[in-house]
Amino acid sequence: MQTECKVLDKSKIKDIRVLVVDDEEYIRLSLRELLAYLGYQVVTATNGEDALKKLEENRFDVAFVDVKMPEMNGIQLLARIKERFSNVSVIMMTGYATVENAIDAVKLGAYDFLRKPYDIEEVKVSINRLLEKKRLEEERRMAEEKLQNTLAELEKKTEELEAANTELESFSYSVSHDLRAPLRAIIGFSKILIEDYTDKVGDEGRRLLNIIQDNTKKMENLIDDILTLSRIGRKDIILSDVNMYKMAKAVFDEIKALYPKRNIEFQLKLMPPVKGDEGMIHQVFFNLLSNAVKFTKTRDTAIIEIGGHDEGSRNVYYVRDNGVGFNMEYSDRLFNAFQRLHSENEFEGTGIGLATVKRIIDRHKGKIWAEGKEKEGATFYFSLPN
Repeated sequence: MQTECKVLDKSKIKDIRVLVVDDEEYIRLSLRELLAYLGYQVVTATNGEDALKKLEENRFDVAFVDVKMPEMNGIQLLARIKERFSNVSVIMMTGYATVENAIDAVKLGAYDFLRKPYDIEEVKVSINRLLEKKRLEEERRMAEEKLQNTLAELEKKTEELEAANTELESFSYSVSHDLRAPLRAIIGFSKILIEDYTDKVGDEGRRLLNIIQDNTKKMENLIDDILTLSRIGRKDIILSDVNMYKMAKAVFDEIKALYPKRNIEFQLKLMPPVKGDEGMIHQVFFNLLSNAVKFTKTRDTAIIEIGGHDEGSRNVYYVRDNGVGFNMEYSDRLFNAFQRLHSENEFEGTGIGLATVKRIIDRHKGKIWAEGKEKEGATFYFSLPN
């Protein structure tokens, strides 16, 4: 049965150096002529010591080694080659092949075992197959090296990004913290002007001072939200068992107390517990429920539903409302800081609440997404590892 193999590119064959080691002159010279005819650079050696000397003096890719030679036999030479010249692939040759010879040769790392007198086609197939194997190994080595370099570069970029994020968070925290003092001063002094100098500032003055107070309070809320977002990125996660049903109900009661005049129907479904940071999960529910309450304020009766289910490797939870909804075309903007799909005149807010939720979910190795339709409500989903 003929063995098929990929024929090596002739332009590459001429760069391949082959050493033929055999004490029989006829075998040695005929194999040299054949390999030279095929395009290889061929050098011969008459015995083991001669072969080792030539291996020391020049680079070789392949060695054909006779098993039965005086003084140092082929198996011993194979062992010396593998010990000192591991990059050289060895093809053994013998006219007295035994199972023991073949086993010893394979154990020591011989690539192939040919019988003498050799068949020309077998020699061609054997060396072509060997060199194709070396080519593939080299390609794999280069691919692995490239992958390692890419991973190292990616790790470096990741470290740089983490350092930049840490620096940015520290900067945001510092700036936000430093801004609070002058804002409080503005709020305090404008309040003094309204209360103690009302007869001197007049109606227009009071109107302008009230605008100043309203806007500084908005700025203060924005700073508080930026600080919260910054702290979420820096805070260590402390995992514990979280009863999501009780957590959602407690948060809703907390928010409902802020809107005593609103007619809100709260539908709480059963939800599986999860391991998470209790304080952060509380913030997720608080922001999502606050969002739902805010965007249902145009409804006579706001309907807010919370539920969840187990999907094997993760738990999926949702907060659904019958509010104004949104255009799905812009859903990718929902979780970016300072991005708003509705004007501030319609609905108050700083545009950071959902960004904070996303950061918390990301830090828990989960995902968050939303579905909605204008004037028909919205549903916010988030998953957490189970």
